[in-house]
Amino acid sequence: MTEYKYRGSASAKGDAQLVGEELAAVMAANDGKAESADLVEYATDPDTELHKCFTWDDTACGVKHRLWEARRLIRLVVVVSTDGKTMPIAINVVVSDGDDSDQHYSTPSRIRGDVAEQIAARNAALSRLASAERGVEELAQVLGDNKSGKRAETSRKLVSRARATVEKIKPEARP
Repeated sequence: MTEYKYRGSASAKGDAQLVGEELAAVMAANDGKAESADLVEYATDPDTELHKCFTWDDTACGVKHRLWEARRLIRLVVVVSTDGKTMPIAINVVVSDGDDSDQHYSTPSRIRGDVAEQIAARNAALSRLASAERGVEELAQVLGDNKSGKRAETSRKLVSRARATVEKIKPEARP
């Protein structure tokens, strides 16, 4: 029997073993692939473990979707300077203080002037790079030791260099 668990410290409402089995069944029924819509359709059955992993209250879903749209919009808009260069209108910042966590977007000028915001933005960038590293590692595992696997290794090195560059950023108040 195949064992399933949630990645790292991630969790969801359903039992990881049962959710994994149901995900595998959905993908097996679709020649080894699944689209989000396939999973939602399967999960509409309240007797499935996947059903527990979704929010079925349409009002709550609407609010969550609009929040996702707002985050997407903030990430999409850039400021264009007179010389044609672009800069994000805001950067994702996660400030953790013990059990409390505040995730928000801050303007570049706010980040430049606030060391705590710089640290939080740097940590958010490192978190995204860690996610990229996991993605490249998964790809390398799947592709094995062939030409594509070697490309995945090159990608892994590039992401590691980017991580090293971000780690060298020293937060300091800037005008």
